[in-house]
Amino acid sequence: MAEYGLVDGAVVAVRDFADEEARVVMDAEKSSEAIATFIAANRLPSVVEFSDETAPMIFGGDIKNYFLIFSDSSAEGHAVVLATFRKVSGNFAGKLICVFVDTGKSDNSRILDFFGVKKEDGHVTRIIHLTEGVDKFAPDFTELSEENLVKFGQDYLAGNLKKHLNSEL
Repeated sequence: MAEYGLVDGAVVAVRDFADEEARVVMDAEKSSEAIATFIAANRLPSVVEFSDETAPMIFGGDIKNYFLIFSDSSAEGHAVVLATFRKVSGNFAGKLICVFVDTGKSDNSRILDFFGVKKEDGHVTRIIHLTEGVDKFAPDFTELSEENLVKFGQDYLAGNLKKHLNSEL
């Protein structure tokens, strides 16, 4: 373990995600609950692109809160929005699964319909909570800045957001 810079009893997630740390060392108390939370927070990249293949990984875990960005990957400004979302996602590890949905892919039309989002809407964000049903939350802003996204996620976690119906979006 010493050759990897670890001490006895350390918990490490070894990951192979582009542009992310290959190893993440757990720095919290080592209770079974804390370890389970650490694993859940590090089993996926900080931002997961939605697809038919990734959907079971995204929605099949213990975390049932999802922070989504809808954006056409070929649109102007997309790279900046995605980079901002990746930066923001670190604030919510273990609490929200951050998901990018490419509105330019026809395979994603069902999820766009589900959220009432159209490709023409540009860059859009939503938060959902899955339980017996689906609670959807829409922001009161359109600019996907770091400050706005962090506040939106924090307000959701604090219980300060009102649920929205598709008819309201």
